[in-house]
Order: sequence, then structure tokens, then C-alpha cells
Amino acid sequence: MPRGLANSVTLGAGQFCTNPGLIFMLGGPGAQRFIDDAKARMEAHAPATLLNANVARGLAQAVAETLQNPAVQRVTGGAAVEGAGFCYANTLLRTTGAAFRADARLQTEHFGPVTLFVVCDDADDLRGALEALHGNLTATVHATDAEMDLARSLYDILREKAGRLIWNGFPTGVEVVYAMQHGGPYPATTAPLTTSVGMTAIRRFLRPVAFQGLPDALLPPALQDSNPLGIWRIVDGERTRAPVG
Repeated sequence: MPRGLANSVTLGAGQFCTNPGLIFMLGGPGAQRFIDDAKARMEAHAPATLLNANVARGLAQAVAETLQNPAVQRVTGGAAVEGAGFCYANTLLRTTGAAFRADARLQTEHFGPVTLFVVCDDADDLRGALEALHGNLTATVHATDAEMDLARSLYDILREKAGRLIWNGFPTGVEVVYAMQHGGPYPATTAPLTTSVGMTAIRRFLRPVAFQGLPDALLPPALQDSNPLGIWRIVDGERTRAPVG
């Protein structure tokens, strides 16, 4: 998993909107080994170029503000790459569940190759941190079959926090299919009931209008009784391409 995480965080210089920017985990020796492995893999990735100077400045400012919290530690990175244009070091930060709950600013997005580990004392601390989570596009649970009860309790929280729930995977990568939901509760999006990617994404940009009792001459072709466009329509609850009359 550390390899997949590093690949996902650094993909496109971390500028994908589904970049995994917050990693919640239970503490202990296993957590430290995971962080050490992720650190090594992030450092092995060559930093990539950001979109422009404004993105680079915004990222540097966001990371600097996060590091002002004394409960946040820099694991690796945390600075611009000198002499490399708009380039920022692949960065890992670390904090605690209690610090995350106490400071909403730790949820500020770092638009770039940056992620923040939130290391929790136990399952209750983990659930409490997730309860404080703001709206996001995606949420992933990595667990084994033996941890299904804990995973279920986490999803009970996360389905109210994100538009796409993932099991043992990574959020970068969005397909244009009917099942895609690319949106989520505010502030992930201002339209949480729709998707901006997928076969139904057009609904995000439509405003419904009903035409009641209008003659054909005043109706758009798609609604005229003769169906001059020959399209599929729902008439009296049935799908049909036949004229109405």
C-alpha cells in the first residue's frame, strides 16, 4: 500500500482533485513502519512541475500555514525545489487525531504532492477524527476481512462525508460511466446532489422547465407531439419514439 499511496499522491504533481491529501490511521509500530516506507517512496519520486507560479506560491503558503501548528510534524519535503521552475518537493506531514479535531485549518487542501497523516490513538479516536471531517470528493477504507466491523462503522460516518466510497483502492482515476459520482458534500462541491463526471453529469448544468398545455407551435422540437427528432421520450410513463396523437 505505501507504493500505491506514493503513486497516487504524486500523480500529476499531486494536482488531481482526488489526490489523497488526508490519511487517517491507527497508531503503533505498524503505523510507523508504514510512514517510514511511504517517506522513502515519496523521496524516490522525482518532483514534477506544477501548473504555474500561482499554484506553486499557493502550495508553499498552504504547507507553511499547516506547519505553523505545533502539533504538525514534517516527515519529508515541505519546501520548493530550488532551480526547478514551479516545482515543490513531495511532502508528508504528520499530526494526531486530537490536533485534527481541534484545528479545522488542518483540512485545508494542499494542491500539490502533499499528504497529511492523522495518527489516532485507537478506534474511538479515529472515529472522532472522521466525525470532524468536512465534505470530500472521496473516502477510502483500507482494511482486512478481519476488520470488517470497524470498516462498517467507518463507512457509516464516511458516506455522509464524501461522494465516492472506496475499498482498498486509491481515489485518483475517474471514469466516465453511469455509476460515477464525482462530487460530495460542501466544501468538496457546491452541488452535492449531482456529479461533474459521468453519463449523468449534464444534469449539473441543466435547469428544469415544465411546459404545461402549450401547443406544438410553441414547444421545442424534442417535446412536439410529432417527435420530429425521432428521439426516445417518456410518454404516460412509457419509453417510446412514436408520435403522440
